[in-house]
Amino acid sequence: MPLVLSMKESDDFWVEDRQVVITRIESGARFWVRLAGEQKEIEITDTEAKEIMDDVFVSAGDFYKYGAIRIAIEAPQEIEILRGDRYRKRSKSGP
Repeated sequence: MPLVLSMKESDDFWVEDRQVVITRIESGARFWVRLAGEQKEIEITDTEAKEIMDDVFVSAGDFYKYGAIRIAIEAPQEIEILRGDRYRKRSKSGP
């Protein structure tokens, strides 16, 4: 079962210690993400999941309201995925 997050443009989430940023939103069915440290944007749609990292697949949830989209993230359970705010909060408080 995928993890589904509601996000706006420039929001981020972390896969392990790798940041993923929502860079552009065209609609709930089409937006782009960028992995930290890379120049290339990855187009995400609701037609098929894209593998953005090894064993991490992302697709659009076909939802757009108040500037927010839904992103579905599928990965093995042992891969930690956190919203950007939670990742930063955890990093400040230590392990």
